[in-house]
Amino acid sequence: MEALGGLPEEAVVNSHVLQFYFHQALAAYRAGRNRDFRQFRDVMQALLVRPLEKDHIMARRLRLMQFLSRVEEGENLDCTFDKESDLTPLESAIGVLELIHTEFAVTQETMETLREMVKEAAVIVCIRNREFEKAAEIVKRHIGKEPKSQVSLCWNERQLLEHCLVCPMGCWGTEVPGVVSGMSYRVGSMTPEGVRGFLEKHAH
Repeated sequence: MEALGGLPEEAVVNSHVLQFYFHQALAAYRAGRNRDFRQFRDVMQALLVRPLEKDHIMARRLRLMQFLSRVEEGENLDCTFDKESDLTPLESAIGVLELIHTEFAVTQETMETLREMVKEAAVIVCIRNREFEKAAEIVKRHIGKEPKSQVSLCWNERQLLEHCLVCPMGCWGTEVPGVVSGMSYRVGSMTPEGVRGFLEKHAH
C-alpha cells in the first residue's frame, strides 16, 4: 500500500514515529532523564531497519543522536561505539563532531567550543576512573598538539594530565587521589550550556 507521493505507507508512518521519538529523546536529554533517553534511542535504532523516508532533515537528526548517545555514555569506559577500535565514547563523539562540522552549517567558534569541551571531558573521565594510560593516549591524540593556552582545564587537572604523559601507568604521589575525587566533571554538567545551545539551533 502506498501513501501520497508514491512512498510506501510504512515508510511514511515510520518516519513520523522516528521524528516523534527524536524529539522525545531530546527532551529527556535536556532534562537529564538518562534512562528515558536511552530507551527512546533504542526505539529509534530499531526503526532504522524498517522502511523510512530519507532526506537531509532525517540525516541531521540521526547524526545528532549519534553524538548525544556517545556523550550520554561518556562515563562508561566499557562502552564502545567503534567495533574496530578501543575509543572511549567521548573520543568517538569527537569523530562524530567532525562529521557534523562538514554536514551542518555550524560556526567555527561553536564547533571549537564543543570540540574542546568533549576532548577535555574525555581525558577527565579516564583520570577519574584511574585509566591513566588511556588519558595519556587521548592527550597525545587530541590535546598534545594544541597550545596550552587553548586548553581550559583547571591547574590540578592540567598537572594530572602532565603526569599522564610522563608516567601513564600510575606512579602517583599520595596527593593524587584527592585531586581525582575533587574533579568536577560530570557528563550532565558538561552538556547543558555548550551542547544545549547547539541543540536549540540545530535540532529541528
